Amino acid sequence: MTKYRVYGLRVNNQRTPITVTYPVTFTWKLISGKQKRYFLEISTDSDFTTLVLNIEKFTSNTKFVLKDKMLDWNTKYYVRVRSLNNKDELSEWSTVHTFELPVVEWSAKWIRPKKQNNPDHPFLTKYNFKTTAPIEKARLYITAQGVYQASLNGNRVGNDYFRPGFTDYNHRLQYQQYDITNLLQNENEIQVLVADGWFTGYYGWDQSKDKFGHRTALLAQLQIEYINGEKVTIGTNENWKFFDNPIQSADIYNGETIDYRVRNAIIGNGEMTVINYPNKKLVPQEGPSVHQITTLHPQKVLKSTPNETILDMGQNMVGWVRVKVHGNKGQKVITRYAEIMVKHKDFYTDNLRNAKAMDTYLLDDDTEVIEPHFTYHGFRCVQIKGLGYELNSEDVEGIVLSSKMQVTGSFKTDNEKLNRLEKNIEWSLKANFFDIPTDCPQRDERLGWTGDAQIFAPTASFLVNTQGFFKKWLKDVALDQADQGGAVPLVVPDVLKGMLSDGQMNTTTGWGDVATFVPWTLYKIYDDKEILVNQYDSMKSWVDYMMSRGDNPYLWDTDIQLGDWLALDSPHKGADPVFGATSTALVATAFFAESTRVLASAAKVLGNMSDYLFYHSAYEKIVEAFQSHFLDANYTLVSNTQTANTLALKFNLLDGQAKQVAIQNLVNMIYNNNDHIVTGFLGTPYVCEVLADNGYQDLAFKLLFNEDYPSWLYQVNHDGTTIWERWNSVMDDYTMNPDGMNSLNHYAYGAIGNFLYRYLGGIRLRKPGYKESIIYPVLPKNNKVNHVAIQFNSENGLIQNTWTRKGYQFQMDTIVPDNTEAIIVLPTPADKKDLLNKLQMKYPKMIVGLTDKSTTEFMGEKYPLGPDSERSLTVFGADAVVITVTGGTYNFEYQLG
Repeated sequence: MTKYRVYGLRVNNQRTPITVTYPVTFTWKLISGKQKRYFLEISTDSDFTTLVLNIEKFTSNTKFVLKDKMLDWNTKYYVRVRSLNNKDELSEWSTVHTFELPVVEWSAKWIRPKKQNNPDHPFLTKYNFKTTAPIEKARLYITAQGVYQASLNGNRVGNDYFRPGFTDYNHRLQYQQYDITNLLQNENEIQVLVADGWFTGYYGWDQSKDKFGHRTALLAQLQIEYINGEKVTIGTNENWKFFDNPIQSADIYNGETIDYRVRNAIIGNGEMTVINYPNKKLVPQEGPSVHQITTLHPQKVLKSTPNETILDMGQNMVGWVRVKVHGNKGQKVITRYAEIMVKHKDFYTDNLRNAKAMDTYLLDDDTEVIEPHFTYHGFRCVQIKGLGYELNSEDVEGIVLSSKMQVTGSFKTDNEKLNRLEKNIEWSLKANFFDIPTDCPQRDERLGWTGDAQIFAPTASFLVNTQGFFKKWLKDVALDQADQGGAVPLVVPDVLKGMLSDGQMNTTTGWGDVATFVPWTLYKIYDDKEILVNQYDSMKSWVDYMMSRGDNPYLWDTDIQLGDWLALDSPHKGADPVFGATSTALVATAFFAESTRVLASAAKVLGNMSDYLFYHSAYEKIVEAFQSHFLDANYTLVSNTQTANTLALKFNLLDGQAKQVAIQNLVNMIYNNNDHIVTGFLGTPYVCEVLADNGYQDLAFKLLFNEDYPSWLYQVNHDGTTIWERWNSVMDDYTMNPDGMNSLNHYAYGAIGNFLYRYLGGIRLRKPGYKESIIYPVLPKNNKVNHVAIQFNSENGLIQNTWTRKGYQFQMDTIVPDNTEAIIVLPTPADKKDLLNKLQMKYPKMIVGLTDKSTTEFMGEKYPLGPDSERSLTVFGADAVVITVTGGTYNFEYQLG
């Protein structure tokens, strides 16, 4: 028998944090038992002889949140936890973790070069110092107006990129803390490179600079603590020196120019100057850093001559190429990046618009390893020119960059095209979770579009742990929203500032709802009430803003809206169908209702009952307004489109005959369109779920497995390795869609992943943190999939489900985490009574429920067999067996009906 133990201790969702911020959250997981009590200790020494906190609680909850600011900054703390289960078995102590609170006292000064001939040129500054005794510990606190890269004694500090990260610098600027204890020597030199980044570089398709400031600057502070107790602080000031460096220019869109002939010579008298900048804007880093997450190698040589080499990396990726080259001093080598070779032969960059996506290198020594530092590219193909010899593809590496997050989910089937689609979703996530959730990684945009993030958050949060990533970004959502009186900007950080529609558009439905949808998603997946606390004012401001937009506070029928963006049912012949045919007022009111329902639910979770009663009542009035305004006398939506019916059904805005009409209208429209969808950004995420939840799972799977345009597998068949912005970003003849807004790496339509994981894989959430889960795979009758293996590393442990169908023989193997419960639904057994008898013999402690046509009953409670929501469980018909189990491993084998 497995020994009861604690594992997976995390501090603020990090395994080995250097620094954390309040509130400090400790979480852990269990093996082989259900917790009834835990013991958590925090100490200033690794032997736990000097305890600063000793917590003992009777609870099954594997989480402790420290809100009181009782810990000291710049102090190293040790934490461990142990648990007592319901059999009175006491676990061993967990692995010990360490953490520190961030610096709160800055003595360092902001500096920049006193005189710089070209202010766009990245600057290099250095400082030399000595240590005087054996070192106990040393830390570097550092940030920049721009982006920086630091080294100490020739060793790079940290292995992350694009620090200090992207926040709305008008409101806050992150700083980082690094442990540099092992890098220090008796005599030391610290060097820091600073480039434009998002702060002063070109950003946004208007090709303007200086969105947040007109010059770059640096702030750095070293704190050294000797074994003898002496403490020394070294900070940036006017005594640091300015040096030349090989990087001549660096821009996120346009690339980097490096002259390797330039050595680090002092410029003039090398003076740095002190500037004023409000340190009250400084905040410790919260989200994950951008890291090199993997390396790719070229899969094909598409062209090879002495003057030009074109390589296919085999995967649309984000980062750059590192190339080993040799040549003459002063020789120019250029690398250019593209997503596609049109018709497999033409290096295509038109869809990059004004982004040059080009790195230029001037060689020095006979052999150089060339790569940029402060730019990144979205590409699959790379062109290398100027070498004068035929390049060996083995000398090229693709450096893949992304925000580093724990991988939590995996999904694989026996259908290779479906597997490729799922991999495309994963790669679009990697590409666009780049410190902020961007829309695309390649063209002159790469903005934090709120709608894309809202749509994709549930899918992303299955694949990786998004908790820290979204928490950091949502703070900027709230700050930028406050600047607009509650209206959530289209992009965050908000660099557009009314650029759309001549300043007449500062928000839109579906995009602004990121303020409510994403915090609620994080709460449910991670059992994170703190995210609701942090974002509650933002959530409330968004709903209040929508209430203020027209004469009727329960109907949003005003303002310019993006609507069902990029839908294919535009009524305007020959026009670019960016807005689709669905009434924007209907879409706005539908999302208004759902955001209000979510806000009311959040208020209830937080115990704010007055707000709950107010917004729940408002939600009911919005539903009434929706029905009275958008239903005709025949119970048909006045904007009768696929998306209109999908949203009305998904958000439970219809009942009775109106609901049945909407279901039938949706199905008929899909049937009449040759079993294809025409939905855009807002309808697509839900259409398969809505069909399945309302008895048309076969049609949902038909849409999933379609292979012609428009469909997800059309992209796979046309060699897509990421999700496209448009259904036909690549045309049938392998030419590019001629529209200027055309990305091959957009994750919005990748929201279909949520359907794959919850319906095909069968893992669904029932209570926050998967404290209770539902395991219920839906089997496609078209036999396009007969085997699925899925797993998800939840807050409470690993959930696994694997099912296989061979003819009428069905097998399912399920792992439910200890300290949790699950409802398992076994689909379509041929003989329910025989299966029940076998199950009760094999698993005598499980609770069994049978289904009728409208409800299923278990644990003494009836659940409707209707739309899947937080209050119901969808079971398709009366041909399933429902059981509830505690943590453990379960195996099922039976004949299908």
